[in-house]
Amino acid sequence: MQKVLAYIVIFCLISLIITSIYKTLIPKISENMTGNMETTYKDPELSNDPVYLAKLNAANIAYLKEQIDGISQIKSDFEKIHEQVESNSMNIQGLNQAIESTKDSIPGTDVTSALADTGNTIPSGAT
Repeated sequence: MQKVLAYIVIFCLISLIITSIYKTLIPKISENMTGNMETTYKDPELSNDPVYLAKLNAANIAYLKEQIDGISQIKSDFEKIHEQVESNSMNIQGLNQAIESTKDSIPGTDVTSALADTGNTIPSGAT
């Protein structure tokens, strides 16, 4: 029984060795790699083709239109922010005027001292 297992293991090892040798000696087959294998770039000379140039111009015009639309959106956002800043400025001026008008109604130090001294009295019934 042990001899049979040893032969099976040896057979597996030999088949793995033969397979690896076969894979290294036989060149790899790459599908869809037929034809010219040049690696240098060839200019297709589309710069003289009017259809290509028309399509290129149309693409550039579409891109520039998108950019201008973005600028228009930025302009409208800026106008909204400008309106908000003006509103905030007017509100701040209103607050300053309200504070300015209340400063005249604040009593002087002699009145505030007198009011503070009224708190120093001992209430009736306290010992």
